Amino acid sequence: WDGKQVTRNGVTRPLSEWVADRADRLVLMDYVDNAAGIVANAKTEMAYAAKVGKQVVIGVETICGLSPTSITFCEEGNAALDAALTTVQSTFAGQASFAGVAVHHYGSYTQLKP
Repeated sequence: WDGKQVTRNGVTRPLSEWVADRADRLVLMDYVDNAAGIVANAKTEMAYAAKVGKQVVIGVETICGLSPTSITFCEEGNAALDAALTTVQSTFAGQASFAGVAVHHYGSYTQLKP
């Protein structure tokens, strides 16, 4: 939903904000294969979630064969995924809006190279 603007009742805002306003909790599918990109992509949603009192789980992708390959940790492997998630957790630790990390999809996660 990055960059998607939605107008409702004469008010234009990012789609992610409209969703955050109505959801109880959010899962941000932050599909990029490096910690810096994950953090950069999540900052805006995390800040807005904090503003409206919501929590966000940050999700990453592990399925192989996706295009572009930069959206999944398939090629980077388990060690790179673990390092990236550690960085994400330490970056957002202590923020009220941070509710942890998630991995999509368990089956492909178990098949990652070491």
